[in-house]
Amino acid sequence: MTGVRACRFADGLVVDRGGSAPLLLLDAAGRAAWQALDAGRPPAADPATLDAVRAARRPAAPAAATPVPRIRRAWRPRRRRYAFAGRVVTLDCADAELARLIHPRLAHGETDAPATATLRLRRTAGGFVLLEAGRPAEHHARAEALLGATMRRLVELGRGTTGWSAVLHAAAVADGAGGALVLPGACGRGKSTLTAALVGAGAAYLSDDCVPLDAAGRAVAVPFGICLKASGWAAAEAVLPEAATAPVFPCAERGPCRYVAPRRVADRPLPLAAFVFPSHAPGAPLALAPLRPEATLAALVAGRAWLSREPEALATALATIERTPAWRLDYGTTADALAAIADLAAARRAAE
Repeated sequence: MTGVRACRFADGLVVDRGGSAPLLLLDAAGRAAWQALDAGRPPAADPATLDAVRAARRPAAPAAATPVPRIRRAWRPRRRRYAFAGRVVTLDCADAELARLIHPRLAHGETDAPATATLRLRRTAGGFVLLEAGRPAEHHARAEALLGATMRRLVELGRGTTGWSAVLHAAAVADGAGGALVLPGACGRGKSTLTAALVGAGAAYLSDDCVPLDAAGRAVAVPFGICLKASGWAAAEAVLPEAATAPVFPCAERGPCRYVAPRRVADRPLPLAAFVFPSHAPGAPLALAPLRPEATLAALVAGRAWLSREPEALATALATIERTPAWRLDYGTTADALAAIADLAAARRAAE
């Protein structure tokens, strides 16, 4: 089993087969079969479970070497400076598509102040690359992956944090009691509109799209603008008046979007207080259901969460997810969602 590591998670195991293979989650029966094989005993498991465990114990095949992409000639450099997370950074986007992807999220922080670092974003023959003096080039196959890498590097420059245990596809706000309320979910589930409503109600902002967890498993603020699709404008304006005058930018996937500057950003990393997976459907009845840790982890991974493969950092990420209470929230109106979240917060405080 060289190259295979198993970490206990709730009643099961999380298995890292190495390389770029995805993490595997085994349930309690899978964990018992794994332990039996370790001890040289015949596992008391059904054939499907036993097949899954044996497959999980095989190391992943080595990844093929990736050739270094050739950087295309930059015809139209677009250099802008942004104040982000406490530092001014120049972004040099030589590609118009990249500039359209990056700029709206940072437009509220554009500045003429001197920059202390420069990030260069380029399109290559095989994808995209992030360049910075003194650091190895980062190559990415998709523009969205380059966006994530750029935001991560901006946070690292501003906060001085480089050791990440996980990066979640989620929004997040401070819960008012020293913790972070994390709202994971795919695009279109209502998390940005709900985030705007929570900010309008006075919550400090952490993020609208990605939530990095530091080496201690705490959420770190990524203060780009709150992205609101046209379908959410009216609901957001009712609780966050500045949304009505926020600049509109075109988006190929989402149509016109408004990017609202955050009012107040959390100034320090926050421990996770709760996961709430929002799902908005107009007219839907309010329903709040608790999730077991296994379901939470599965939903986060399905939502494109990145978990570190460094043993200590992965253990931190898994422990953080396991101990953080989680719920699925179905709702028809933003007011219903806010009331449900307030009730959850009150119940947590009463239990402490």
